[in-house]
Amino acid sequence: DIESGVALEIVINRIDLVDPSERPQLLAHVREQLASLVAGDFPIYCTDARRALEYPADSDDSVQAVLRLRKRLLELVSSRTEILPQRMRAV
Repeated sequence: DIESGVALEIVINRIDLVDPSERPQLLAHVREQLASLVAGDFPIYCTDARRALEYPADSDDSVQAVLRLRKRLLELVSSRTEILPQRMRAV
């Protein structure tokens, strides 16, 4: 959130250990618990970092999620001059 200077990115790594049929319930549970703590809709990246490291061109959703997360983190780093001064003023 650019107003507060806070960016919340949720990552569930090793998603490969969760049975594909159980992933929707896991995501629902995480979203429910998150909603009880903070307002807003935050992206959840279901990743398999090891697979992404070994097979970076893989089209698997968990590998693609790593690539999306990496892109998002680079965006946040490049916007630090916009975010950090606002965060510092809030302190």
